[in-house]
Amino acid sequence: NRVSLAFKPKDTWQVTLTTNYQNFRAADSNYYIASVGPFKRNNYLQEPYEDTFLHTTATIEAELDWAKLVSATSILDRDIYSISDASTAVDEPTNSLLLASPFSSDRHVETVLNETHLTSRAGKRFEWMLGSFYSSRKEAIESSLIVPGTNINKPHVPPGAIYYETLDDSLKEAALFSEITYYATNKISVTAGLRLFLYTENAVSSFIDYKATNTIITNENRKENGIMPKYILSVQAHDNDLLYGQLSNGYRLGGFDLA
Repeated sequence: NRVSLAFKPKDTWQVTLTTNYQNFRAADSNYYIASVGPFKRNNYLQEPYEDTFLHTTATIEAELDWAKLVSATSILDRDIYSISDASTAVDEPTNSLLLASPFSSDRHVETVLNETHLTSRAGKRFEWMLGSFYSSRKEAIESSLIVPGTNINKPHVPPGAIYYETLDDSLKEAALFSEITYYATNKISVTAGLRLFLYTENAVSSFIDYKATNTIITNENRKENGIMPKYILSVQAHDNDLLYGQLSNGYRLGGFDLA
């Protein structure tokens, strides 16, 4: 289901709101095992799957006397739940006795994004752009492997679980960016830009299985910041031919090793 609404509080302002909701459910997975035969499986249990998300966006556009303003915000709330057949993967502590053993995963994701920028009026020798970016992402995952009749009693663990793990991850990013373009002629332009960024991330993992006597908790924190430059030379050789070269510095935050 999708709903979109746009309105203009003033002639030079427009606000657009959009909401998208989806719920997908499957009573079982849709693969078959070639060694068993077409459209056949030898699973010990079904593998249901459910994916529900609500995505809302808001965009503000304004034509100012000296610049154009665009601010876009996105909010996502998503839940994913699945069960996989892990019966043949379990060899302990059941001494290789095959039992219908489900591995379940319950995942929840919340994301908030905003980008706001101002751009100068086109047609001048100097053009510029100034903006900001913010994102916040939270993810919580709970997973477990259940083997019926194992009777492994652990605090805060589902009955029959021989493996149980939770993961909470939070990532935030804030950035300021700007660009300025100089038109030496109608066909030659030079652009220089900068992006200042700050990342902060925190992840907490809690793990226990039937062999462990205590819950293993791992907590990781990280903060990164820096400046990324960008330079562009553009030449309009002909009406349909544009030549350009770009030199820029990128950055990507690596993941945690919570094993």
